[in-house]
Amino acid sequence: MKPGFSVLIGSRARHTHDRVSDTDVVRIGHKRRLKLETQRPIGSVSYIDYDLVKFSDLYRRGSLFIYHVFSEGRLLEGDRNAWKRLKNNFRVSTNFRREISQNRKFLRWLHEGEKFKGASIPYLAHACRALKNLAIFSLAEKRRYIFDKRTALRRAFPALTDEVIHLLINANNAFERPQSNRLAADDLSGDTMRLVRNQIAHAVRSAPQHANR
Repeated sequence: MKPGFSVLIGSRARHTHDRVSDTDVVRIGHKRRLKLETQRPIGSVSYIDYDLVKFSDLYRRGSLFIYHVFSEGRLLEGDRNAWKRLKNNFRVSTNFRREISQNRKFLRWLHEGEKFKGASIPYLAHACRALKNLAIFSLAEKRRYIFDKRTALRRAFPALTDEVIHLLINANNAFERPQSNRLAADDLSGDTMRLVRNQIAHAVRSAPQHANR
């Protein structure tokens, strides 16, 4: 048995992926390539690597991301009994004050002045990531664990319309993978950008000021 674990996470683990979705794999204690890469086309593979020391530290601290890996991940390689024991003994943290504060501060900074002036896609992509993180951590404060970004944004921030959420996610995809750009010029008009900024500002104001003690 080879040491370490390989765990599929994200949209492909949830079976919500589309043809441009990345394959996200967490590798713990090794850096071997995923065998599936040589067997059939699976899109771009993104690896998230943890050595055993880092994983142990995150495990001990009850990392929300590790909870994500345990709750939605699909084990591809590694000792299944050992993985089951790790999963059963894990306790997720109940304090996300720091993460909530960091993402709220970043979004506020993003809205001060004219950040990314004339570069709408980078602005929307950075806003999408921070807003997604804020949504996931805010929901976790209420013991609601949702890791799909579209669902998390809808649940955490009801004032965000489906059109704005769709634009944010498409812009983030276009920023990360320009070849998958599905945005037209009309999608980034001045009126649309003002609407997006207003809705994001409202979402930031509605987010928790701090985590529960």
